[in-house]
Amino acid sequence: MRNILINKKILFIAYHFPPDAAVGALRIQKFVKYLPDCGWTPFVLTVHEKYYPIKETNRINDLRSTIVERTAFWRTPFQFLLDLRDKFRFRKTAGGPLTMCITKSLDGTNAIQKMSPVKRLLVSLNWFPDDKLYWFVPAVCKGYRLIKKNDIKLLLVSAPPHSSIILAYCLSVLTDTKLIIDFRDPWVLNSDSSICWFMPNFLKVISKKIHDSIVKRSVKIITTNNTFKEIYIKDNPYLPDNFVHVVQNGFDSSDFPLCKARRQTNKYIISYFVSYYRTKMPSEFLAAFSLFLVNNGLNKNDFLVQFVGVCCEDWLSPVEKVVKDSQLENIVDVVGRVSYKESLSLMCKSDLLVLPAQNSQCQIPAKAYEYLGTGRPILAIAEILTATRVLIETAHAGICVDPSDCDGIREALKCFYDDYLNGLCRYAYDPSVYERRYQTTVLSTILEQINV
Repeated sequence: MRNILINKKILFIAYHFPPDAAVGALRIQKFVKYLPDCGWTPFVLTVHEKYYPIKETNRINDLRSTIVERTAFWRTPFQFLLDLRDKFRFRKTAGGPLTMCITKSLDGTNAIQKMSPVKRLLVSLNWFPDDKLYWFVPAVCKGYRLIKKNDIKLLLVSAPPHSSIILAYCLSVLTDTKLIIDFRDPWVLNSDSSICWFMPNFLKVISKKIHDSIVKRSVKIITTNNTFKEIYIKDNPYLPDNFVHVVQNGFDSSDFPLCKARRQTNKYIISYFVSYYRTKMPSEFLAAFSLFLVNNGLNKNDFLVQFVGVCCEDWLSPVEKVVKDSQLENIVDVVGRVSYKESLSLMCKSDLLVLPAQNSQCQIPAKAYEYLGTGRPILAIAEILTATRVLIETAHAGICVDPSDCDGIREALKCFYDDYLNGLCRYAYDPSVYERRYQTTVLSTILEQINV
């Protein structure tokens, strides 16, 4: 007989939460929005708004009457020392030098590889398991009081940052509550050598031991796609059956413009939403696009390629060079960062959406689901046997091409453009299964399996 929950209260522990503009905030934001429709009362433990570098206040509209407990955030000792140094030098920059160093390294530079062993160890210790670890100190006290005051029996922690999992574990032990871990991204995976690649091996071993201890304390693990789930189970064979579940990311149709019709223009609009910190430069795409124009004798004035998103200098300069060399100056528009609402509007006004997802085996860019929500055809640039490729091919939402396959990208562009000229809808699909409301009902079903 199915267990009927009497206490349907749940505490979400999420560093990224509205009004944080980070994409990681959307998942818990939408769970909190739709879980009350499933009979749940959500609570949230997060940080004060002042710690978010970019904010979108309209995201708070989804929270209804949810109780949100916000805490202070303590920087790591190493970050504190860097702050003092920068203040002394009068050269303090947003995000801090350590953050910039890591960001650049993830963008393909070898800054950390060039460090001395001592500096590399210091950086690694600061990022063990990440640079949010000392949020634990102010959060554990407030979290404890919130749980006891409201008689909460379930905790769900969304990571990254993965240090939040340590916080949730301690709260679970102190309050005897059931712990669910929601992995938006992997923490430690044997199958993915890119995870914390800069850390010394002994820290990776410690991370794995901490991970295993916490997972054995938890009652459910949630991942964002089936590829991720399969890899996670393979790497952790000690897990019991029906322990790891999938709750996809998605899109919220209520966020989209009421009218999804493309804008009134004769240009064929291709939108490429940038995630520079996880993907390579779009050199192959631009080279393929240039060949597509030349080989088919097309008029450049009939096209617009827009890059939308955070375009740092390390990304922008090489792209500008490729654009100039390919004589695409009047076609390519680097829009830069826009609000979430505006990004959805730009997607809906596009004829083709390019999804860069290279170098990511089990992670799917959040934009993929928003792309699906528009109903527009998708050109996914991703290797075979990756989660993104499985998603797009399963949904029959477009064409997937290997990042190094310039001819394949060119042929895909021709296929999409021919369909556009002929008024065909070869990639018409029903994305309703990826609605945030529906995925929240999937989460609710998983939660209801837990005895509290």
